[in-house]
Amino acid sequence: MIEYRRRNQDFDRRNMFPRMLGWFLIRLADRKFEATSPEDIEWALSMAAGFDAGFALCASETVLDGLGNSSELLETIKNWETLRISDAFSADLKKLLLKKETEWHLEKCGDDFKLYQMNISDTYTCDLLELQPGQPGGSDWVYVNPFGEQEFDFRLRVVGDGYIENPTFNTSNGLLKIECTVEKNQYLIMNNGKCFITDKNYNLIKNVAYSGKGILSAGQQGLSFTCEFGGDEAPEVQIKVFTYDTPQIISLH
Repeated sequence: MIEYRRRNQDFDRRNMFPRMLGWFLIRLADRKFEATSPEDIEWALSMAAGFDAGFALCASETVLDGLGNSSELLETIKNWETLRISDAFSADLKKLLLKKETEWHLEKCGDDFKLYQMNISDTYTCDLLELQPGQPGGSDWVYVNPFGEQEFDFRLRVVGDGYIENPTFNTSNGLLKIECTVEKNQYLIMNNGKCFITDKNYNLIKNVAYSGKGILSAGQQGLSFTCEFGGDEAPEVQIKVFTYDTPQIISLH
């Protein structure tokens, strides 16, 4: 479907039709899908900006009321569309936005905007099922950071029955320990120095304390995760890691 939408943009351009990318759905979490995340929306918006194409968003009042991040999503849409409609993206930047391997994040900063290229890891999985409750569990992964050394963001999800406690991330440059309990179907999110727990639809449950720093160097390196856990059945932990390049400043002036 994505390739079909891409091909349609060339057809529309050659025939001088208005370019449109089709429908995008904003959803609550259900048995098959997670709730719409910020990176889901920004993927669609960056592609729209690259093609200078419109699109349709499908979101009911029930969905927007149920999503804890609905205000963030709507603000993100406003920022991207403000720049697209104002033709603020250069031709070279539009080409870069359309590269399949790229992900993007846009922030408003005063009267200007900061556009970050970001790297989103594959989903790392730590399956605690084979361990005994109270026994520390963990996993070791390899992460490739295409950008400079930095403190990383992450989103952790507990899947299945049970809970985890005191998750810890370890790299060659730092140790990050979060003092909390994360129940099933909850997220633990680190974003721009803030750490908090939400439900499956990103509604805030509480902010949490942490110690240390999770630092990733440039290039390939090890990333270790450990936690304690409990419950009737050991859960599975799913983690995505986010790193960012130096931002480009985009102005409407």
